Amino acid sequence: MKKTGLLLLALIGLILIYLAVVSRTPVAKTDTPFIEADSASVSYMKVVTPSDSVELRKEGDGWVVALAGKVYPANKKNVGNALQKFAQMTRKAIISTKSERQAEFEVDASKGVRVVVKQGDKESSIVLGKASPTMQTSYARLADSDEIWEIGGNNGPMFKRGAADWRDKTICEMAMDSIRRVTWSYPELKLQIDREDTMWTGNENGAAFTPFRSNVERVTRMLSRMNAVEFMDNPSDTLFAAPVCVMQVEKTDGSTFDLMLTKKDDKQYYLRKSGALSDFVIYNATAEALLKKKDDLIEKAKPAS
Repeated sequence: MKKTGLLLLALIGLILIYLAVVSRTPVAKTDTPFIEADSASVSYMKVVTPSDSVELRKEGDGWVVALAGKVYPANKKNVGNALQKFAQMTRKAIISTKSERQAEFEVDASKGVRVVVKQGDKESSIVLGKASPTMQTSYARLADSDEIWEIGGNNGPMFKRGAADWRDKTICEMAMDSIRRVTWSYPELKLQIDREDTMWTGNENGAAFTPFRSNVERVTRMLSRMNAVEFMDNPSDTLFAAPVCVMQVEKTDGSTFDLMLTKKDDKQYYLRKSGALSDFVIYNATAEALLKKKDDLIEKAKPAS
């Protein structure tokens, strides 16, 4: 009996010691934000991938991209999607606290995507890794911690972009009916079309003609929303010395802009827009939708039946 009582007391003692240790051990909280980042309050992001480093900052109501000492308009959609990702980054489970496992989950320097976020004076830095097998969650760690977490959302691809993909590739964006006049200056001829109310008139080298409305609308539709394939940031001084065509577009508010096109190769053209911070590359199909002459604008004769 005495022995049994001693064993019971020893067991109770061990249980009390265990409870005391457990009570002092911090518990990792789940379903809490991995990073405190309110999309409306974030004013700066720096995204570092194994191949690129891009800085984005908020200016007024929009965002800009800082690259090589120059500032360019940012792609609104890509920045907006990235900002929305922070709300999905909730802690699901802690995976490891061992630094040697960072490469396994791609949260190391060689494969991870480091994101620095600023909100006022507060700065946070995280490293985003690969997606989990479900593709609904992914792995991440705070930049100054070895704790690897499974967090909500497949976040890496939204931030792992080339520098050019953070930039706005919009060349033109306007309402079709805001275009009042389009002028083409080719080496051999000059063409102009004008809109009065809903009617278009045309003139080629001084000879008047009547454009067919649907043919004109193919041009104005392209001008209303035109995007580049890529950018041409360091053109030679002679790149636009002899352009294929110079277009001028006048809007109903009296503002104008010029477009210069020159051939790049069999598939693409270079394009320079007046006032733009860089030159652009466009596909042949885009250029062909712009480069019109009288025969492209008039109504085609119907074949005899």
